[in-house]
Amino acid sequence: MSYMKRIFLIALLFVITGCTVNYDLNIDSDYIDEKVNINLLDDDFSDSAEVEEQLNYKKRVYNDNNFYYNSKVLATADGYEVTYSYKHDVNNYGQSSFVEKCYGQKTITTTDDLIKINTNPVFYCLIMEDGFYADAVDINITTQLKVQDHNADEVIGNTYKWHIDESNYQNKPINMVLKKDKTAQEIAQNIVDKIPNKEIIYVCLFILLSAIIIYIYVKHKQKIKNEI
Repeated sequence: MSYMKRIFLIALLFVITGCTVNYDLNIDSDYIDEKVNINLLDDDFSDSAEVEEQLNYKKRVYNDNNFYYNSKVLATADGYEVTYSYKHDVNNYGQSSFVEKCYGQKTITTTDDLIKINTNPVFYCLIMEDGFYADAVDINITTQLKVQDHNADEVIGNTYKWHIDESNYQNKPINMVLKKDKTAQEIAQNIVDKIPNKEIIYVCLFILLSAIIIYIYVKHKQKIKNEI
């Protein structure tokens, strides 16, 4: 059991020869929805007992960063579909097992304005140390945020795609810069913060308000005098 607690999610994902994997991220200003989808063919297993053993093994997902992925296994017409998912706070996406295991070194930075994702060039999870491999891995990042920079292979609508296989896994980094949406309150605060001398504005408002009060007072006194 202690050994199980030391392994990462991705070490479990690629124990089947020749599987295909889709890695999907949906990013907004506050959260990153992460989903790993593995399609396994019946041919990947020698018999039904091995199928059950491997699927049960995959369900026991533990992460060194102390959070559990949600897991689901569905039977398909030609095999099985295994899905792992988790909704990360945008500031905690660095805990992702996929990024940590498959890219090793990475820099994931979030500021008030930007989300920056930069990884090591080598994708380590296509061919594992034990000899098992995935035929292909597609990384798909979907976002409504403004993308300022990226190195995706393909862009379809709001989805940015990286296609990884044996021909390119040694040089396939993920580089992306996204601009966060701002709330109305943040926009208003930014406008106020850009005013060079807020004290001058306050003084001008005070003078204007005082002038209005004096004007009303004088007009009222004149009206009373005329009535007399």
